[in-house]
Amino acid sequence: MTELVTSLASYSKDSYTVTAAADGERITVPAYITVDCVKYVPKIGKNAFASCTGEVYIPATVTSIDKNAFAPGITVHVEEATAEKLKDIDNIEIVIEESIEKTAVAAVYGGGKSQEACGFTLSSTTTYASAVAKYINFLTLGPILAGGSMLLIVGFGLVMLLIRGCGDNGQTAVSGIRVFISIFAAGFVTTTLNTVILRYITYPSWAGRAFYIVWIPRVAEELIVCVIQSYFIALLYDLYRARFASRN
Repeated sequence: MTELVTSLASYSKDSYTVTAAADGERITVPAYITVDCVKYVPKIGKNAFASCTGEVYIPATVTSIDKNAFAPGITVHVEEATAEKLKDIDNIEIVIEESIEKTAVAAVYGGGKSQEACGFTLSSTTTYASAVAKYINFLTLGPILAGGSMLLIVGFGLVMLLIRGCGDNGQTAVSGIRVFISIFAAGFVTTTLNTVILRYITYPSWAGRAFYIVWIPRVAEELIVCVIQSYFIALLYDLYRARFASRN
């Protein structure tokens, strides 16, 4: 299961953006960002070279360049294939090179935070972590549904077992099942709506968790309470029929 989740999530890679750089006569943007031996191609973000006066060299691997990335008048060296990405940027001098050295910068998993690496400030997304969480939620939905179905079956079974033999011709058992279905259906709807309200309004911290993580324990609790309530309601109803209804 773990291998399946990680293999599915591997197609959703984080992106790393250069947001600032140390000034120098020659600033070569890394062609790759390596994290745990995995290569990522960088982007150039807003104001990345706003405080730089040296000449900037951008390799062709850079996927996107923000139009406000450079200080006015700066010289930018690019390969011909990359020049198209600079066409909407004014006040910079563009120099076309046959090839630009491709360097790599080693970084650590950012988790959405900025970090310094070899004179560059890098920010990262949490695409991979979000994909892992999404696939975990998806793959656990099947066991959750199976477990929920088993809880319902167990609930019906407990109600039948607890009140079996009470009443005539199984009428009490039938009444108990009806009571259980009625109060659990009402409790299920109430618990679901209450969880939504708590998750999005009362406790904003719950919004960061998958809905099922918060919802399943509350439904399981509701199920247990409904089984107990059904048992006692059925017994009281049977007592009423045996002691009072027969007199009428």
